[in-house]
Amino acid sequence: MAMRRITPAKQVFDFFVNPIIDAQKKREVLDDICKSSALLQHTTNFLNILVNAKRVDAIKDIMKEVEKVYNEITDTEPTLVWSVVKLESEHLAQIAKQVQKLTLKKLM
Repeated sequence: MAMRRITPAKQVFDFFVNPIIDAQKKREVLDDICKSSALLQHTTNFLNILVNAKRVDAIKDIMKEVEKVYNEITDTEPTLVWSVVKLESEHLAQIAKQVQKLTLKKLM
């Protein structure tokens, strides 16, 4: 699922958690972000609820939990491979295949 790909940049997060910025302005910016990102309406609605409830600060924890549940449901294990040299896609595929055999889980 790679929730990290949609994790907001620090400036965006700071904008939405700033109590001085008007909620209406936050909703306008959120609407622009959601439209340009082609987010589903349910996701947009949920983010608006967080803005209205002044709970945007909880988004990082919410995203972690969603990713955790998604990984459990799909039997997926997030995996990070470190190498001192750049790995070609075929090498990554071989590593993934071996790790999948050992863990019996899909890899991200």
